[in-house]
Amino acid sequence: MNVKKCLTAAVMIAAGTLGFSLPGVVSPIPDTSGEYVFYEDKTFNRESIVGFLYYSEASYAIRYYAPATESEKEKDITLYISVNPDNPVLELTGETFRGADAGDADLVNYLRDLFYDFTAQRKRVIIEDFSDVKNSAEAPQFGGDVVFNFSAYVPVFNIESVNSVNGKYVFRLQTAGLLTSSDDQSFAFYKGAAGLPEDSVRDADIPKAKKTVVEFDSHEITIDEGWTKTMENLWTLKESSLLIISKGEVPEGTVPEDYIHFLRRRLLEGTSMSYSLWQHKKVEEKGNSLYITCVYYQPSVQNRLRTMEIVTLNSDNTIHFVNLTVYDYVYQKNRKYFDKIIKSYKEN
Repeated sequence: MNVKKCLTAAVMIAAGTLGFSLPGVVSPIPDTSGEYVFYEDKTFNRESIVGFLYYSEASYAIRYYAPATESEKEKDITLYISVNPDNPVLELTGETFRGADAGDADLVNYLRDLFYDFTAQRKRVIIEDFSDVKNSAEAPQFGGDVVFNFSAYVPVFNIESVNSVNGKYVFRLQTAGLLTSSDDQSFAFYKGAAGLPEDSVRDADIPKAKKTVVEFDSHEITIDEGWTKTMENLWTLKESSLLIISKGEVPEGTVPEDYIHFLRRRLLEGTSMSYSLWQHKKVEEKGNSLYITCVYYQPSVQNRLRTMEIVTLNSDNTIHFVNLTVYDYVYQKNRKYFDKIIKSYKEN
């Protein structure tokens, strides 16, 4: 089990919420340097993804990737652009690109046009109360009339998908993430979510054991004696699963409910070569708790990890976190077992 990945989310939530948004755009959750998104782009005849990376309010990267086919070579182009952050109208002040050859002029222009158009589309809508927004628009690059679907929990443009008038998507979010350092190559190395291998076959046998209740402050969750306590707030089940319980506080001067929305976005993002598969996410609100399920793909080791997290905002502005992480193969073989643990969570 990759404990580092599981602990990263808990560490990242302590980061400050300072950030910015696109020129002329007010976003409920400002972007943080290193946030990125990748989309499946159906306007191409070959499998293609397009990604956007936010460095700062003045600099971005756009990446196009298409795997090799029988008749076409692999294509990997990155366009780096700078803009004037003080101009409410998008103004490019410089650009460089990598990976493009003489025959890729149209593709580079397409990437640049997407940035212009997505900025314009985002400025046409107002996202309030963190609610999803739909907006009909004309987008020539997508064949004419389409519907843009916006979500505050998606970085950069807040675009979750673009659908044709018949409801089929032409541009859909595959993953969102946050680079954790200048050495993090997650944006540069991502090659799409199509055809990902399944999680490795693992020992999925979970022997029956006597139930035991884990109590923390006024909260509790029920596991069993098959789990081993390895740290003050960490339990492991064989080599397949771990449970982390932690506590934090709402930063001073921050509206508690807004901070929970910020955490929701963070917990839906991948980190450090571990990619959150957006189409597998599940989010539920129950009382003052947020239940978030994500599936992460780690291509370097071909792992799939499933995380089930509970974030509870307490009346004293403290926050309790429960993180149950399982290899996805083990979860699929023992759904009821792990779901029962999450369902056992109580606030006394």
